[in-house]
Amino acid sequence: MNLEHAEMIAMETGATTRLHRVAFGDPFQRLLPAERCSSNVVACLLFLALFLAPIAAFGDDAIDDFSGLIPNPLPIPEIGKWQLITNTPQGVLRSATWSPDEKLIAVCAGNQVRIYAANSLNLLKVFVGHSSPVRSVAWHPKGEQLASCSDDGAIRIWTSGGKPMHVISAHSSVVYQIAWHPDGERLASCSADGNVGIWGEDGKQIRMIKDGGRHIFALAWSPNGKLLVSVGGDIAPVTEPVSGLAAIKVWDPMAGTLIRTIGPDEEHASLCVDWDSKSERLAVGYGEVYRSLQEAFAPIQGAGIKIWKIDGELEEEVETQVGSVSAVAWAPAGDRIAFGGRHADLWIRDLDTDFAFKRPSATRDVNFVCWSRDGKRLLSTGRSAVSELRNADLVEGAVDYEKLLEGLAIRHFMFVNWSPDGKHVAGDTNFAVHFWDAQGVAIDGDQVTDQDPQKWWEHTRSPVSPDGTRPALEGQIPVMREMARSSQDWWAGATWQDASVRIWDDTGRLISMIQKHRGGVESVSWKPDGEWLVSGGGDSVRIWRKDGTPGAVMSGHTDEVYRVAWSPNGEWIASGATDGVIRFWKPDGTAGPVFRGHVAGIHDLAWSPLSNKLASASWLDSTVRVWDFKTGRTIWLAIHLVKEEIAVFDAEGGPISQDTDLLDEHIKCIIQKADGTCDLMDYREFRTKAAKAFKARKERPVVPN
Repeated sequence: MNLEHAEMIAMETGATTRLHRVAFGDPFQRLLPAERCSSNVVACLLFLALFLAPIAAFGDDAIDDFSGLIPNPLPIPEIGKWQLITNTPQGVLRSATWSPDEKLIAVCAGNQVRIYAANSLNLLKVFVGHSSPVRSVAWHPKGEQLASCSDDGAIRIWTSGGKPMHVISAHSSVVYQIAWHPDGERLASCSADGNVGIWGEDGKQIRMIKDGGRHIFALAWSPNGKLLVSVGGDIAPVTEPVSGLAAIKVWDPMAGTLIRTIGPDEEHASLCVDWDSKSERLAVGYGEVYRSLQEAFAPIQGAGIKIWKIDGELEEEVETQVGSVSAVAWAPAGDRIAFGGRHADLWIRDLDTDFAFKRPSATRDVNFVCWSRDGKRLLSTGRSAVSELRNADLVEGAVDYEKLLEGLAIRHFMFVNWSPDGKHVAGDTNFAVHFWDAQGVAIDGDQVTDQDPQKWWEHTRSPVSPDGTRPALEGQIPVMREMARSSQDWWAGATWQDASVRIWDDTGRLISMIQKHRGGVESVSWKPDGEWLVSGGGDSVRIWRKDGTPGAVMSGHTDEVYRVAWSPNGEWIASGATDGVIRFWKPDGTAGPVFRGHVAGIHDLAWSPLSNKLASASWLDSTVRVWDFKTGRTIWLAIHLVKEEIAVFDAEGGPISQDTDLLDEHIKCIIQKADGTCDLMDYREFRTKAAKAFKARKERPVVPN
């Protein structure tokens, strides 16, 4: 029996047993008083604990495989196992693809796979099981199955109706992409662990190919099914090319042997790949994974696509001069290539005429592109939208562009902060600032802004002293991602364009300029005593003495570190990353709790004055969450639904905001059946059925501010 999450401690003494905790109380830390119970009662409770443990597990690095808005919601008798989701896709949209008959569209949205009717765009099914954002989805050639992979390192195979069939957990890190063999009998996967996996339809491993020492970002089967190609590289920009790191590798997938290495000495990582219809040429996209060391949106020299012959000869090179290319697809006829990427336009290039159609991406980034079978339509997935291009064969009239689906990621929470007395929380969407009390009840902004001259809710990336003056800091100061002032009036700044941490003393003299992060530095935060500094960016969290002497280096996030915050009591450091995970560290580098709940990157973190609560904001899943640091549970969450309309829920899914019309319109409930499939329920019906359960729940002590 595994009681790791149940946390049941039973000590038998003769005919009696002392019960200290049961699993179903754990999410809210409801400790039962020690009671004298019979062994039979304990046996029953042990059974219930084991049964409910997967539902109740929460807190330090707990995995929620039924993720949505509410962390590990407890079952409701009249409903069963449930979760709340938004009608609009939440989180980053990484990929969308037609089913083989083109009647359905599968979309990776946050931790879920959503299935839409291609004609009506009605949401039909939601596949729930991944505990981290889904990277890639692939239809079986017959359309009867669907495979998905995620940042959680798992590959899941489902029926087209959403029934879970197999879970593959052999990769030790993020799985970037999956692809079915043309005959549908094998599935290939590639991962940050440097391996390419080959799996049967039954989920059993056929072969694990070790590509070695690099992230494998993409792969593709040749249309004739004889070859498999993989591409990859480093996750951070490099000053000098590393031979073989960005190479294209062509494999005999059944033997697991390397047939050929193409383009070994590229300046940038190879991020995406596709074959032409004759299995003779490869289109490969190049660029950077983490933010460029150059100015944002500035050209990345050498980024673009290259067309290689299978014998290794470079046939053509196309530089975009804009950003990294992370999506490429060859048209079925082999006469056109579609591609796009970060900060890049969406391109269609006719290889016969050299004509190139270019359209600015609706969401700035292009994450995935795929063609219809007849090559006349193109599906493009961006950060927060799925779009369709018609007449994409560039023959019959102008290309027609339509946005099919728009995600919540266009409605950002950029910043979050606590008032100095810990009584209020502010969330900034860049269009308006929203205020709540410590328990999540919305407050009129005038009640706060008219009474508090400190303007604690305002954010600036410029050095401004409490009296409103700007200190004179030595040296040329680039655009800063964050500036922080210590209790000793020292300043620190984080910049991504030269990947540096700068430290100035109280006279404005530049003490140190540190360039140790791999990738741009996003955030800095001082320890309350002013003697130590933490920085976050690229692949790590790093600690420094105020004179620049290095301290601990912490790694654990699977994507770019975006925010760090030192607790007011100086005992903990919180870090948030674009992997959607919040990690905690001791100042000596020891790893602490891990909080999961966001389905997209963390943009801001703020500790409460007593260091017992943490507020987090995600601009790509459009939520603010307030956490109890001791228990790891979400106390409440606010989600930005439409315009400036905000819905707020408590830890159990009960609505704190009372605008039922808003919730009925924008929220849905998913109900998990015994076979693992999920049905959709309108929020109005859920609200009616759940009312008794929410009303009957016991009041728990309020966490102090």
